Amino acid sequence: MKLEAYSERIADAARSVKDRIHQAQDFERLDKAIAYIRGESSEPPKLAEEYGFERLVRAFAPVAKWTEVDERTLDVLMTCWTYGKERAYGGKVLRESGCYEAFYEWLAKEVQAEADGFDTIGAALDKVRARGRDDDEILRHVIEEMAGSFENDQNEPSSSGRFILTSYPDKAALMLETGKDKRYGTQLCRLLARHARDDFDKQLPAWWEAEGEWGAMQLAKALLVVDGKHYLDQAVATLGRLEKTWPRFVVARELARIDSKRFGAQAREIAEQQLAEIKAERGEKGDSYRDTAWDSSSMKFLSKTPTVVEFLLHNHGKAVKDLIHDYVENTERLDLAILELCAKHLGQDALPTVAEGFGVPIEGKDSTRYLGRFFKILAQLDWSEYHDKVWELCKHKSKPIRETAAAGMARVGPSVVPRAIEMLHEKKADARHGAALVLAIIGDKASVAALEQLVDSEKSDDVRDFALEALDEIYRRADKKIDEAAIDKRFARARDSKKLAKPIRPFLDEKKLPPLHFQDGTKLDSDWVRYLFYRQSRSSGVAPDVELRPVLARIDRNSSGDFAAALLELFFAKKASAKDKLCMALACHLGDDRVVAPLLAELTDWADCGRGALAEDAVRALPYVGSDAALRAVADCVRRFRVKPKNVGEAAEEAFAAAADQLGISVDELSDRVVPDLGFVDGVYPVEIKGVALKVRLAPDFKLRYESAEGKVTKSPPKGASAALKSELKELAKEVREVGKAQGARLENDMVLQRRWKAPRFRELFLGKAILVPFGMSLVWGVYDKGGARTATFRALEDGSFTDVADDPIELGASSFVGIVHPLELSVDERERWGEHFVSYSVVPAFAQLDRRVARCPKDDAAKTMYFGVENKEVNAGTLAGRANRMGWRRGSVCDGGSVTSFHKVFASAGVDVILETEGIGVMVDQYSNATLKRAYFVEPGAVSFGSYVYDEPRDDSDKRLIPLGKVPPIVYSEAMAEIGRLSGE
Repeated sequence: MKLEAYSERIADAARSVKDRIHQAQDFERLDKAIAYIRGESSEPPKLAEEYGFERLVRAFAPVAKWTEVDERTLDVLMTCWTYGKERAYGGKVLRESGCYEAFYEWLAKEVQAEADGFDTIGAALDKVRARGRDDDEILRHVIEEMAGSFENDQNEPSSSGRFILTSYPDKAALMLETGKDKRYGTQLCRLLARHARDDFDKQLPAWWEAEGEWGAMQLAKALLVVDGKHYLDQAVATLGRLEKTWPRFVVARELARIDSKRFGAQAREIAEQQLAEIKAERGEKGDSYRDTAWDSSSMKFLSKTPTVVEFLLHNHGKAVKDLIHDYVENTERLDLAILELCAKHLGQDALPTVAEGFGVPIEGKDSTRYLGRFFKILAQLDWSEYHDKVWELCKHKSKPIRETAAAGMARVGPSVVPRAIEMLHEKKADARHGAALVLAIIGDKASVAALEQLVDSEKSDDVRDFALEALDEIYRRADKKIDEAAIDKRFARARDSKKLAKPIRPFLDEKKLPPLHFQDGTKLDSDWVRYLFYRQSRSSGVAPDVELRPVLARIDRNSSGDFAAALLELFFAKKASAKDKLCMALACHLGDDRVVAPLLAELTDWADCGRGALAEDAVRALPYVGSDAALRAVADCVRRFRVKPKNVGEAAEEAFAAAADQLGISVDELSDRVVPDLGFVDGVYPVEIKGVALKVRLAPDFKLRYESAEGKVTKSPPKGASAALKSELKELAKEVREVGKAQGARLENDMVLQRRWKAPRFRELFLGKAILVPFGMSLVWGVYDKGGARTATFRALEDGSFTDVADDPIELGASSFVGIVHPLELSVDERERWGEHFVSYSVVPAFAQLDRRVARCPKDDAAKTMYFGVENKEVNAGTLAGRANRMGWRRGSVCDGGSVTSFHKVFASAGVDVILETEGIGVMVDQYSNATLKRAYFVEPGAVSFGSYVYDEPRDDSDKRLIPLGKVPPIVYSEAMAEIGRLSGE
């Protein structure tokens, strides 16, 4: 026996049990059980009679491949094979429980997947018999636990079905007794009726006698499905014996399906009776009425009311219209499913019934969900006579309800525009807002004109701002610009309404600020400056106010820098109150690079002293400066605040992505664009020592190299350099190290995500940007064709040429693509040769590339959905959190007691998230305790939700969200495994 083949299966079973047990003695039992299964002890331990240990069935191999390990597993399960669970009210054992349930459920799946020619059930049951279980018990358990496996999709008996048929009719009495529970008895009757009809028909009277109301109903239904004509008379007789309405309806419905002429009227009568009873009970009990019944065909509970209504409408249509309407009108709880059925079957005739939906009280957050579904039903009909009711909802005090109602009203189309325009003149602001919502959604010529008029006349700032935002979006889609006359008109309105009578903040005295000018040279007077402040105060964030956007576009940015710098100083002088952030926003909207450094310095202090919200606003404001320096500062914040405070880092990441989107380029392209030059020009940082030029260049190791006019190269500044110059060069060397480290992390990620540059752009960056030149010289690069195939490898030389591993020159075609080669792309020989090349030329790679740890998914693991390679490894909690943060892993959900359930990393470009579950680490990291690593797995981005008390991680390896390991992109798999290894301390 090769125990190794079972190791993972046994470990999986143990894990599964551990997820369910809690007491120390149970963990001891589990350890003993695993030891016995592995052959390390000779006596199977007695399992506890509780939920959890039955999961040891996961250790089983397919029955055809059973070995001693599987038999030992069965031995363990047999120690708790059966026990009784008693009901508190009677003390009577109603049904056995025990590990047999899980065993036979597992066996049912094996039967459903069995290969032709192998008797799965026979082989398995021989093992059960050998352990002293008698045939009657085995047969009973097969019937109870394996009902869904008796037949295949073609209604042919499976091995479990054949086992039952072989036992029949000798065990007919036992089957009758067991089959009384229709959860599985119905499936048994179907099998016998199809494949042992002669004997079954003889016993059938006994089945009828043994059944109660519900059992007889399901038996009749099952037999009618098998052979409606053969069992028709018996079903009719059963119908005559039934007293409760629901069982009678189920049987009558099946009979009507077989012979509508004979049984249709009777089925309708019973259905109407059932509907009347439901209405009566709902009238008495309201929502407490349980409108469900078990359906043996689908093996799930069905709602009675839609089932009855669907039957009546499908078979009788308009003839039952009034009946259904009476039910809906006089039932306390309205079921939208009934209204949907009415609209489906009755069309426009359903309107009076559907309109009952207007009678539901509309309050609270759940109302928007109700209204959304209700309006979809109405959209199928002409409901114009009820428009007034929705117009009233468009005036509702709740904004979400107004928005939902407006969306429903707008579905009608332009015909509602006149009514919306009329409602713009109502006294209440909520009503005017609702009307504006309708007009904004429709957006036709009349709607736009009405919104434009509203902007001129509306007194409520909130309603007017909404109209402005709506028009801005409509204009954007139509590529329409606001002309200067319209801008002046809006300004004049604000001035005439006394909005500009005094400064919006006492310290914002426009007379103490440098002047601003429009692009035509006109100076902005005091009212215009106050208008800027007033309108920006209407913005809840730092984005330009909607009315201010066209004004800002008119201002001369070449001369507004002084104003912006002075305004920012005023803001800082007032201790940067969050209520005054309009100053910071306008400084960025009007400023130049002079505002970047001071704002970056302040936001860094804010982030460090607990003013994270203000720091977030600052980092979101910086991109509006519009310069590369400002965007570079945002990129620096992404790196600087990746770990703490994370909210600032995330805000910077969002701001940087938004800036890229605004520019119409990718985040990667923007990252390339803002690589700092650090004062280098054409690769040289020019300085002078006593009037003599000195060239400072970057060496491949990112250290400064000094070249005199005579060509002499040194590693330190020549003698004669002033103290100030030495200090400047020292700061430059420090900045080179920091920027080089950040660029290295970015490019390493580019390697993982297989980023490609067009050859001309590669030259611009890695031969032209001083800080990137060392990367071109110290990494192996690949040349790729348009199809993505690698055609060559190379590295750059100091003279700007390229060489391959054999020192032969390489030329880059203008149409080729260049990327950093991941070691998985290289053969062993290629890696060794490039390694020798680097050693020969004393090249130190900028980051781990050729000697990078790689992992390939083993063929045997390709179909698996979880990785357990680091499971149960203990790591210092502080060390784990630190490593995870440095490598870009994010914390998962925070649940009971502040515990962190997992860490995850996003490989967005590859469409994969990797998640590593944890135990014993809290949101407040304890530096003196250990955390335990658990399982790891891959999902699509966002497939698993995280948050406070969010339990969304997959429960087991069958979760549909899990990506099989073999389908994870190889480089992502390799990188994830390497990082998980580092997290575990390997």
